[in-house]
Amino acid sequence: MAGYCNVPVGREGISARIQLFYRGKLLDEQRLIVTGKPDMWAVFSLPDGNPEDFSVGFIECEPEQVPRLMELVQFSDMPADARTAYTEPMRPAAHFAPRRGFHNDPNGLLYYNGVYHMFYQLNPYGLNHANTHWGWAVSPDLLHWTERQPPLCPSDEDGNIFSGCGVVDWNNTSGLQTGEHPPIFLFYTATRVRFLPRIGFDEDGKPIFPEGWKRPEAAQCAAVSLDGGESFQKWGCVVDSIVGLNRDPKVRWAEDAGCWVMALFLEENDYMLLYSDDLLHWEKGERMTLPDTAECPDLFELFVDGDPEQAKWVLFGSPENYLLGHFEGRRFVAETPLIKGASQVGDTVKIFTNAATYAPQTFFGLQRGEEIQISWIPTVFPGTPFASCMSFPWKLSLVTTPDGIRLKADPIDAVQSLRTESVRLSEKKLARFGGKALDLEITLHFDQPNGRAMFSLRGVPVLVQEGGRELVFPTGIYRLPEPVNGEVAMRILVDQGSVELFCGVFHCGLNSPLDPGKLGLEMLCMQGCTAEGTLWKLRSIYGNAE
Repeated sequence: MAGYCNVPVGREGISARIQLFYRGKLLDEQRLIVTGKPDMWAVFSLPDGNPEDFSVGFIECEPEQVPRLMELVQFSDMPADARTAYTEPMRPAAHFAPRRGFHNDPNGLLYYNGVYHMFYQLNPYGLNHANTHWGWAVSPDLLHWTERQPPLCPSDEDGNIFSGCGVVDWNNTSGLQTGEHPPIFLFYTATRVRFLPRIGFDEDGKPIFPEGWKRPEAAQCAAVSLDGGESFQKWGCVVDSIVGLNRDPKVRWAEDAGCWVMALFLEENDYMLLYSDDLLHWEKGERMTLPDTAECPDLFELFVDGDPEQAKWVLFGSPENYLLGHFEGRRFVAETPLIKGASQVGDTVKIFTNAATYAPQTFFGLQRGEEIQISWIPTVFPGTPFASCMSFPWKLSLVTTPDGIRLKADPIDAVQSLRTESVRLSEKKLARFGGKALDLEITLHFDQPNGRAMFSLRGVPVLVQEGGRELVFPTGIYRLPEPVNGEVAMRILVDQGSVELFCGVFHCGLNSPLDPGKLGLEMLCMQGCTAEGTLWKLRSIYGNAE
């Protein structure tokens, strides 16, 4: 008895909308790019039934293409990729990437009852941005993830499901609790568009729509779990459209405001804060402009230098710019001008496809003053059934620097649990040491103001010059924090499709598939500088080879 419908899809092929019927009624429909040479399989789970209960059709393609598309559809008792899932040579070893499909922004990050929940934008049926669901994975340690079925799927009413957040209503402010578990809310953007009526593309690749067609206005909606996060049911709209494609709600409880606060992206560089007593009814607050910043706000509270008496709220926008401030009732009071993220240099504004990491989000449900953030790394992995991966989780802090209070990110301590073999930089076996995923701790000692150090990690060049004050990296030239007694300490994590570099309050990244033939560290040039440190291999989080 067939349990799955499998359709071969890829980055190139015939664009069509598949319609899957069960006993004559529409069971599912998605837009696919179908090909006889698949990069992945679009896998549809089927309800119990006999083979004759199921049928397939294709629309929104040329009629003469339909017979060929029908020939490519396979029914089977297991997913077509069952034997190869999670074993792909190009899959990152230590970073989360979904089993299949295109994924992007992390959504709804929360911790409840010993389990971390990570939701994310996902097209389960292709390697392009379409059919937007919320993917779902759970973890006991933020490193090893188990995927679950998407809890939020597009519908005719909601349209595609865009980004949002998750919170636990510990005090039942919503009044929805019915059992032992407090309500768990997922807030998401309902685009109100299921399938765009595009009829072509312009020279820049943007869709051309029928004359007179207007995109419906997006709204903010909620889904609720009353069983401890085991399942979610859509509740409905909680914030009507403010402007066209307003999106990406981020909700936190603010004790000094005495209510829930929602940060919402509006348009261009504009955001709005909204306030609520019960998570279901929201009132508009202040609208603010954050230059060179767009989409995916984050909102969280940290202690300056770990001091609970110096708490600051951080209003954060993508890719990594932020304000520090506090709440006076239902009003956010900024205490700083916009602080540019450490990797935002000169006139180069790294947003969207130019950002090595994008849409970072923090977890709800941790202790006050503790914040962990995960970001999307938009790497395109050739020849794989998935697109992009997530960053390592970062522990955030606010620290005092000569430039003022700044946000600092470091890999969570649990990353060290993935370490296996190691080598000191002074050992001869360094030349023969390597792996797919590596963790480097290196300290550079400069004794000349124009000293420089250059090394290559998994084929990625890193140049530190001007006595440790400047970094030359594949994504740009950056100012590093002022060296202390001539020392620059760095932590660099590399994997099959990413580099994450940390140096004091500075961090930057690279989103690119790395050369599978280059697996080690090469010390290339030391002028007026010496180096010491340790390089570790990291084991796979998927249980297969390093």
